[in-house]
Amino acid sequence: MRTRILLITFLGLSGGFYQKLLAQEKFIEAEAANLSNGARIEACSTCSGGNKVAGLGDLKNGAAVFSLQVPKAGLYPLTVYFRVSDDRSLSVRVNQESVPQKVVFRRIAPAEQSSLQQIFVPLKAGLNTVSFDNPVEGGPDLDRIAYGTVPVKSLSFKGTIKDKSGKPVKGVEVQLRGGADRLVSTDAAGNYRINDVPEGDYLLSAFANGQLIFPHSRTAGAKDHGAALNFTASTFVKKTADIRKLGQGNTYINYNVKTGTADFYTLGKQILSNVYAEAHIPKVISSMDYSTHEIKEEPFTDQLGSGTLFSVNSTAKGLPEMIQEYWLYADKGFILSRLSVKSNEAFSSAYMAPLKSETSFQVLPSGNNYALFVPFDNDKWVRYVAFPFSKVVSSHEVSVLFNEKSNQGLVIGSVDHDNWKTGVVTATEGNTLRRLEAYGGFTYATSRDILPHGKISGKLVRSPRMFVGSYTDWKEGMNDFAAVNSGLHKRLKWPGGVPFGWNSWGKIQFNLTGQKAVEVSDFFAKALRDKSFENDGITYIGLDAGAEDRSDEELTAFVNECRKNNQIPGGYYGPFADWGGDSTRTIEGTPYMYKDLYLRAHGNKQYIDGAAAIDPTHPGTKARIKRSLERFKRLGFKFMKVDFLAHASLEADHYYNPKVTTGIQAYNEGMKYLREVLGDSIYLNQAISPIFPADYAQSRRIACDVFGDTEKIEYAMNSLTYGWWLSKVYLYNDADHIVLEGHSEAENRSRVTSSVTTGIYISGDDLSAGGSMEAKTKSLKFLTNPDVNAIARSGQSFQPVYPAQGGKAANAFFRKDGQYLYLALFNYSKEEAHLRIPVTAIPGVLLSGSSYKELWTGQTGTAGTTLEETIPAADVRILRFELTKK
Repeated sequence: MRTRILLITFLGLSGGFYQKLLAQEKFIEAEAANLSNGARIEACSTCSGGNKVAGLGDLKNGAAVFSLQVPKAGLYPLTVYFRVSDDRSLSVRVNQESVPQKVVFRRIAPAEQSSLQQIFVPLKAGLNTVSFDNPVEGGPDLDRIAYGTVPVKSLSFKGTIKDKSGKPVKGVEVQLRGGADRLVSTDAAGNYRINDVPEGDYLLSAFANGQLIFPHSRTAGAKDHGAALNFTASTFVKKTADIRKLGQGNTYINYNVKTGTADFYTLGKQILSNVYAEAHIPKVISSMDYSTHEIKEEPFTDQLGSGTLFSVNSTAKGLPEMIQEYWLYADKGFILSRLSVKSNEAFSSAYMAPLKSETSFQVLPSGNNYALFVPFDNDKWVRYVAFPFSKVVSSHEVSVLFNEKSNQGLVIGSVDHDNWKTGVVTATEGNTLRRLEAYGGFTYATSRDILPHGKISGKLVRSPRMFVGSYTDWKEGMNDFAAVNSGLHKRLKWPGGVPFGWNSWGKIQFNLTGQKAVEVSDFFAKALRDKSFENDGITYIGLDAGAEDRSDEELTAFVNECRKNNQIPGGYYGPFADWGGDSTRTIEGTPYMYKDLYLRAHGNKQYIDGAAAIDPTHPGTKARIKRSLERFKRLGFKFMKVDFLAHASLEADHYYNPKVTTGIQAYNEGMKYLREVLGDSIYLNQAISPIFPADYAQSRRIACDVFGDTEKIEYAMNSLTYGWWLSKVYLYNDADHIVLEGHSEAENRSRVTSSVTTGIYISGDDLSAGGSMEAKTKSLKFLTNPDVNAIARSGQSFQPVYPAQGGKAANAFFRKDGQYLYLALFNYSKEEAHLRIPVTAIPGVLLSGSSYKELWTGQTGTAGTTLEETIPAADVRILRFELTKK
């Protein structure tokens, strides 16, 4: 019997029970673990043993593996002692065959002390391993762990799955969700067993390839401990008389009115099989539970075009009405889908999935297939990760399954971002999609949430619309996905050109003064503007953290200097994060204190990056925003960077606005208010923020605190490798401010190139009178290349020539731009690299025989059938091919 076990997070223990467990614990210092991938021992005078383990997760996915010996199998308490300034997560894996789970580690102790958190792990008798890592972002530092020597009381569930004739069905997967997540398969006798989960209420689901399971899902709890929870499997019967074709041409759906399932076709080929819809209200209902499915069709026209809307209205005795909607466009190769549930009585749902399937289907050619994890936001140096097929990947908002060799891909994602956080979960193997789950109601450690997703209530509850399409080139699929998002929603415009400018955080940081800001303004006006570092003669000079603490006189002097120098002055604000420690501080001009504003989980403040999250729907928060932003407006600022926005999207115990019940609803309310206060005449640039919704800012930073070293450049280019398409959602992408001082000239070229190939072009060195001569000399050398700067003026991101495996970055990017084709080649290593790229790898452009100029060295060349370039260590080359004569 194949078993994959997930770890359990379990909090809220009673004091007596907890103390008893402590007395039976065995301790292991973190430095005794087996460390790899950059995880390292660091001195820590206040840690147990005087050391801690740092570097877990992050860019290299540092890992620590502990060995645990227990006398018998069971569920054991594991206490983790850790150091962190805010909530951070780790993937915890029990034994090599186990499926890891993200565990959020929440600081509960002062910064100079170790916090502790207890989880429960299922261990086998004898030697076990428990590993900690994080393949997408940095985790907390570890001080030590302690594990119990006696297993605790737990629940077990078992049952049998047989077909209608009573024959056992082997290989049916049974999934448990709740206080523990488990996945097991039935054995040859049709039996399954799930051991060692903590007491609580669970959802038990069973599914088999190509078969219907009844009941599809059921609840399980203490009353079911040891009882038989049986299911019946029946074969899908697809009769021609039951199939209704929805749509014409190469994009259509075959809907089975007998089973309530659908097969999807794009490009004239089937891409998904036996797709159904599911909602938790809280009872689990699916389209397969209904006896009657009536199909209606009507023409529609929206911002994307025209087509036919097909609605499947499903009814059955004792169930609310279920409506599945499918938008099929006359000239598009994708399908949009939405699920609605309608009842005479109000109900609540925290889960709605328009697209689910447990029928294995070959979606890609054999070999080199990947499933993409897309992060929720751009905090904590999180990365996009391309996981090889054979894993379960839980991605935020969108995912793509692609073949590295052929570029063929399947794109699935959400195009509505008003009520739900969306997840796209895929289970893959070989060239097959074994399971798909695209749904609203997804929270995960990488959405920074501690609580489960909030509930949407009413007599009619709708899911987000989901996009699905198959493409010969997965990059075109992501471009389509971006176009649909920007087409159906507001994409802000800006009358000016792509911002060229400066931000104070790169080097000055908290040493910002009004005088330094004035001096930087003058340096750009006198030294850089006439040397091509400008766009339409304008530069943007932005103050970062600390700007709000400057006096009106200082800020007015800065604004006046910017105006004199034909510059746009920029400010900074963190609207939803409280960095102060005194919760009894009063919000000026209101009766509220900060303690009234906090977004709480289980009654406790929630922290991200060391700052407490505050409620974006609260009048105290809005008063705070209005006071700060109107001050910047009054003083003449025209460009604002808003930071730490993910704080506003956290699921919480409650919100001030009773109509708001989810984190994304709260985020939308807060950002809408912020935009209203600013008005349309101020440019907004989002830093640490969710990818969606994208309705409120002209640009969004795709990577944060990149500065100027090769490791961080590669991190930024990972975000461009898989997030270039966001320049079609926002007006521009932002690769963060460029720091040249303290880095090699090779890194300087690479860092500038990483910026101009992404979007807006922002310097970050200290260029004030007291700034270093190195920074000024390098700025004059590397920010004034007219050919390189011309790339940035379009503001459009380059696309990767090839994808990158794991959480890495591609090393070749291209963009066709009128008469030119640009090809940027990066070397992130410490050794010289020789790159060979067939010209056919660049879609739609024939380069063989074309001449090119390398924009940093000035060297020229001619492309053969294969481009060959040698790139020095940590350096870059930009080849510009002339496609048409001037």
